[in-house]
Amino acid sequence: MSIEYDSDSDTDLPKQKNKQGLKKEKFIREIPIDFTKAKNQTELTINGIKVYFPHVPYENQIVYMSKVIEACNKGQIAGLESPTGTGKTLCLLCASLAWLQHKRKELSEKRKNEELDATEEIPKIYYSSRTHSQLGGVIKELKKTCYMPRTAILSSREKMCVNAVVKNFKGLSINIRCKQVRKKKDCKYFYGSERLLTSNYDNCDIEELYNIGSKSGFCPFYFERNKKDYADIVFLPYNYIFEPLYKKVLDLKLQNSILIVDEAHNIESVCEEAVSCQLSVKVIDEVLNDFKGIKILVENPGDSLTKDSILKTIEAKKVEEEEIIYHSEFERVKDQ
Repeated sequence: MSIEYDSDSDTDLPKQKNKQGLKKEKFIREIPIDFTKAKNQTELTINGIKVYFPHVPYENQIVYMSKVIEACNKGQIAGLESPTGTGKTLCLLCASLAWLQHKRKELSEKRKNEELDATEEIPKIYYSSRTHSQLGGVIKELKKTCYMPRTAILSSREKMCVNAVVKNFKGLSINIRCKQVRKKKDCKYFYGSERLLTSNYDNCDIEELYNIGSKSGFCPFYFERNKKDYADIVFLPYNYIFEPLYKKVLDLKLQNSILIVDEAHNIESVCEEAVSCQLSVKVIDEVLNDFKGIKILVENPGDSLTKDSILKTIEAKKVEEEEIIYHSEFERVKDQ
């Protein structure tokens, strides 16, 4: 079935800087289509771009996909909203992959005609969501389509490490332990991932990659990180985009890419967490002691004070303050 739908269209494509150290392919890879599956799907033309959809779309789904394609054409930000259960994820995937396929064909023709700089970065899609489980749901939806993109999914070592010596550690400890094991060349999974082709294991979620890595002898964590540079679509959680440290470590170039932020109403809280920190009572107490020590030095400029004498003075003042508080509270209770 073929459906025509058109709206305002602009085919200007934003340029990307070439990533240093990344070998450029001589050809531009198009997004493969499973034509056996496509025969049973609906073919639409939206804004002049062919889109395959798993079933006959509702009118609101067509409008939704047209807005996605329009935003991609114009390089604009689009805030799109639709009620739960209306197939937003499927619309996002089909529309963005169809647009990417169309643009890559255009770029391929330009390169053949020597109208395209050989160092120009080929556009890709970054699909972000709040949790890893939500990303798993997105990949499940991707499997319903006839598109066969090269995928990468970014996650933490805690979720992807398969090394029995390392995987039970948590937080910073697992990063340190991983580094120690790799330095000693004691991780067969890490070196196994280097031998794999980047085209292996597409459209797999974290759980599937973990099971495959355990059985096949490669590290899903490093394999997917290596694969992200060659992927057509990269799946990742919010914090990898909005926390500057993660973005720097992963070397994510988002300014000229297609960035999809699913469930975007969560961005505010994620950004708050990214610029927040937690201080223990012990740390606060140590900082207060430092300030008290500085105060003692300022009040006694001519005295020869050692670190031990300053600490004793601070402790004595603390005891004195506690006694004052105790007696004040005692008097208050007595008067009641």
